[in-house]
Amino acid sequence: MPRWRKLKLPPSAGCGPDERIVRIPRKTLVLAKRDIPDNA
Repeated sequence: MPRWRKLKLPPSAGCGPDERIVRIPRKTLVLAKRDIPDNA
């Protein structure tokens, strides 16, 4: 079983065989907020 299946994800979440799910610490996201556009 892939590791991502053990995470608590919505039923519609998943990834393909050539993709992976990564966990990003909250502190990293907070520090990067000014560099992430509000509208993608």
